[in-house]
Amino acid sequence: METPRGAPRALVPGQVVKVGAWGAGRPSFPCSVENVALPGPDGRGGKVSFLVREEFADRFRREHPDCRGARLLAIGNSRVHSKEAARLVTAQPPRGAIVSSARKRGSERFENEQVQLTDDGREQLVARTRLKLIVWALDFRCGGIDTYVNTSDAPITLYASPSQSAKRSGTVAPDSTVLALETKTLSSSGTSETWIRLRRGWVVADTLSAAGCQRQCGGFCACATTCTQQVKARHGCDLRLLFDRTLPLVDRGLVRATVSGKHRYDGSTWAPLPLEERPMTVAVKQEVLAATARKQTAKMTQLALNLAAEQKRGVSFDPRGACLDRAEVPKQCAQPPLTSRECASDSVLRAVQGEDPEADGQFEAAGDDGGWEEAWRVRSGGPPRADGAAEAARLPLLPQGRQHRRPLQPPRCGQRLNRTRLGPHLPRCQRRVLADDHLRRGLPQRRRTLRAQRP
Repeated sequence: METPRGAPRALVPGQVVKVGAWGAGRPSFPCSVENVALPGPDGRGGKVSFLVREEFADRFRREHPDCRGARLLAIGNSRVHSKEAARLVTAQPPRGAIVSSARKRGSERFENEQVQLTDDGREQLVARTRLKLIVWALDFRCGGIDTYVNTSDAPITLYASPSQSAKRSGTVAPDSTVLALETKTLSSSGTSETWIRLRRGWVVADTLSAAGCQRQCGGFCACATTCTQQVKARHGCDLRLLFDRTLPLVDRGLVRATVSGKHRYDGSTWAPLPLEERPMTVAVKQEVLAATARKQTAKMTQLALNLAAEQKRGVSFDPRGACLDRAEVPKQCAQPPLTSRECASDSVLRAVQGEDPEADGQFEAAGDDGGWEEAWRVRSGGPPRADGAAEAARLPLLPQGRQHRRPLQPPRCGQRLNRTRLGPHLPRCQRRVLADDHLRRGLPQRRRTLRAQRP
């Protein structure tokens, strides 16, 4: 579990934040403290302002201890007068950024946008007027997370349903952080018991320690008994992250990042999201979009991201060498789903086009019974052979995990090939190629070796 470091009271204006002050290797960019506002007697009202270079502004949100592992939601730039800002500065997306055009509202924003002064803005800067006017802003708020920590020395049992008599589905290891996805209160015999649903099962809430955000009603990971939920839009955490620029900052290429509020005010340690529950960062999303534009497969994209994560400090890996932080390596990279016909003919077409040397050899060995003609018939959209059901009966059992099952269902529309069940609607030559590719797609190292051996 990550422990946030640093407090607003220990910072001094003009102080340069050293590498490692926010954790292992963080911050990885030059950063200095601009202003510090001490909190009041109740602990509220404190904030710290940092100055960051424009090209490194996107790293602040994913490296600051109060923002790393939090669920930050964008709330726009309501602090900026749009007409005055458009007259003084111009803003463009970062160089090389892929901007989504499918947004329903507004345009995609970035913390490291390229902002430049116009002629009117330079006149105002030279005349030393309107120097405190905010001409660019991008604000975030914490939507609140419901994380729990097992503070006991023994593992806690998970159940398949909210009942002590249900089947056990796993355990929560000591000192591990979990995220509550759902809360349910059950009443029986005059007593009530609160259960929370995790990714792997249900557990009694009282057996874990609530280490998530404090809600505005005063409750932790759950509403207080006196909560009326009047402010639903902000019924979450009190933390705010504000990015803004003034005319002098734009001229110097700097961005002001202000962190105000806290996740909790009771003095307890706040637990961020578990590594497997964190969303991908903006930088990783840009890399995935660029790989998708190059028509790179999802497995190869994950392999490239995993290799890039090995060069970063403070990233956790499992014994196999796979990155555990989903913010650095997402579980599923962006890739358009295949149709049912594409699922059936993907490996055959790659073998026909000579893309995979191992699949080529298997296809040539299985092409003695008219498989070539059938492959081209599938590629051209022709109907399947009529004797497919008879050949399916002679199909040998395919290994799937620890047990052997005879695949009988055709692939569903939108399902990927590596999860497709090979059905009787395919000829024998295609099933042999698909069976080998079905197993080989889970081995990116072997696929990379095969591609390296291609003449």
